[in-house]
Amino acid sequence: MSLVIAIPYNEKSYAYLIDFINDIIPKFDKILIPLPKELKTIFVQYCLDSINIDDIKTILQSLIPHYTTWFRINIYLINLMKYLAKNFPNIEVEFYESIEVERRSYNNTIDLLGLLLRYSISGRIDYQRLQNILKNSLVFIKKFINNLIQLIEIEYRKKNLLVILNSFLRYFYFKNLFTHAVDYLIIYPLIPTPIELLSILYDRNILNQEICSKCFYFLKEYIQNYVVTSSQVYESYLKLLNDEEYIKFIRKHLGYGVVVHSKTLVPFT
Repeated sequence: MSLVIAIPYNEKSYAYLIDFINDIIPKFDKILIPLPKELKTIFVQYCLDSINIDDIKTILQSLIPHYTTWFRINIYLINLMKYLAKNFPNIEVEFYESIEVERRSYNNTIDLLGLLLRYSISGRIDYQRLQNILKNSLVFIKKFINNLIQLIEIEYRKKNLLVILNSFLRYFYFKNLFTHAVDYLIIYPLIPTPIELLSILYDRNILNQEICSKCFYFLKEYIQNYVVTSSQVYESYLKLLNDEEYIKFIRKHLGYGVVVHSKTLVPFT
C-alpha cells in the first residue's frame, strides 16, 4: 500500500499533517518528504542531538534565500524526522527536494513579482517575458516531478510508501504524470495560489490576454491584501480560500478543485 498526501505550503497545514500521520506512520516502510537532500546529514545530526536548532538556522542562512519563512514552516518536518528516528527507527526517511529547487522556486516568484510591479505601474503585462518565465518554470517542475516518480518507482512494489506533496502544483502534475495505482488523500483545503494558477493555465494553452489580466489582478490582491497584511503564510492562504471571486474564477477555468479528506479531484461546491 502506498499513500500520497497533498497539503498546501503553510504552517497550519504542516502542523495538521504531523498530527494526522502520527497514527498511520507504523503502516509504512518509507516516507518521502519535501526537504532538500543536501541537508539530510545536518538533520540527522540534529536527530542525534549532535547539533541544536540554532546551529541549523545558522547553516540555512547561507543556503536558503528565504530561510526565515522556510524554517518556520519546515520545522514541523524536521521535528517529524526526529520523532521518527526515536520512535520508529526502522522506517526509512527519504528527502526528495534540493536546494536548487528552493532557489529556482524563489527566483521564479521574484521574476513574476517584478512583472507584477511593472503591471501595477503601467497597467501593461509583458506577455513575452511572462511566457518565458512560465515556460522555464514548467519545464523545471515537470522534471522535478518526473525525478520524484522515478525515485518512487524503484521501490513502488517492494515497500509501503508514504509520499508528502506540499503544493497544489506538485499534486496536480504528480497526479497527471504518475501512472500507477495509489491512494491520494487531501487533509487540508488545497487550491492553487495565483502564481500556480498562471502556470497551469499557461500549460493548458488558455492563458489569453483577458485571463492573464485577471490572474494578475488576483496576484496583486493576494500580495497586497493577503500576504503583506499576514504575519504567517497560512493566514494569507486562509484569506485566499475565503475569496469567493477567486474560487469562482478557478472553478470556471480549471473546472475542479480539492477539498478536505478527498481522495480524488472533485468539483468545487
